[in-house]
Amino acid sequence: MEITLYQHQRLFLEKNPNKYLLAWAPRLGKTLAAIRWANENALVICPRFLVAQWQEQFSNALIIGKEQFRITHKQLPRHKTIIIDECHTIAGNTSQVSKALYWYIKHHDPEQILLLSGTPYTSSPWCVWQYGLYLGRWEKDRWLEFRNAFFREQYFGIRSVWVPKDTKETKEKLVAIMKSFGETIAVEDVFELEKDITIPVHFSETKKQKKLKDENEDIHPLARLTALHQIEQNASDKDDWLKDIILKNKKVIVVCRYNDQLYRFKGLFPNALVLNGDVKDKKAVIDEAERAKECVLLVNIAIGTGYGLPSFPILVFASMDFSYINFVQMFARNKGPEQLQKTATYVLITKDGIDEDVWDCVQKKKDFTTAIYERTRSLL
Repeated sequence: MEITLYQHQRLFLEKNPNKYLLAWAPRLGKTLAAIRWANENALVICPRFLVAQWQEQFSNALIIGKEQFRITHKQLPRHKTIIIDECHTIAGNTSQVSKALYWYIKHHDPEQILLLSGTPYTSSPWCVWQYGLYLGRWEKDRWLEFRNAFFREQYFGIRSVWVPKDTKETKEKLVAIMKSFGETIAVEDVFELEKDITIPVHFSETKKQKKLKDENEDIHPLARLTALHQIEQNASDKDDWLKDIILKNKKVIVVCRYNDQLYRFKGLFPNALVLNGDVKDKKAVIDEAERAKECVLLVNIAIGTGYGLPSFPILVFASMDFSYINFVQMFARNKGPEQLQKTATYVLITKDGIDEDVWDCVQKKKDFTTAIYERTRSLL
């Protein structure tokens, strides 16, 4: 069956760039455009959970998970074309995968390189630096110039580290550089969508949750944050609220950070569909959810961020991920060309808990773990 391309996809294919950053929002068809651009004999590097999805759509390419690529990159043959999906996950300054990709590019000098990202504006200066290396926009001898422009030296006694500058001017410069690497497109740039709303809903802790938290006082502070957050996802008034909204709406996506919570909801809603790492045929689940007139879809956020989910009018974050990028990706998965109605996103928050801290970071467009790291460093 011939697939009709949207105008933004056709324009990209007409450009036919050699080395490019394709930073379209989720659901705007990056994968299809990349496949049409590459034709065949391409090497696709992506997170492991996306390998099967790529293999299904691009049978003529070598699809490899990023960790497997790290292990085998020196044994892989030269490919004329490389596609790096979710490129922000392969652009850390100390990442062994980043080093492997840089080695492969320098050693084999591929003619075509395409970086795919659905969350370009959350990219750190580290990511932008790596993108420039991958695309051949600069070499490592430009590092000091780049570092001085986008990082500041922070001292801890006699020692110091370089941390990203967090000014409006710096962010504007980074955005301008990324746009020079390729193109960034938001859903609103392509489709006229009804305005969506995001509503935080607050709940009090149960006595059992408070007791369990008190029992976790003696573990490592960072491990304790995760433990407390998991406790906040135990049975509470959130469950009754969720039952009510599912009763009132025919199609609801429920996003969970933890599989324990997801399977607990499966017990509450036996007919719900599940999308997590245990599901082998993820596309079949997504297609079934799309076709159903009534459906509850329980999604693990680590899996959901990488898949084109069906367009449901109600999206509920039953538990938040610590990653701001994952929140943006998941949020955007419920938008796109098939979603032409007003949508509502609900975020369920435990009062005075880790939930509130995570939500506060999301509103500031920051990772919760980054905020904790910065807070911890400031106390040293």
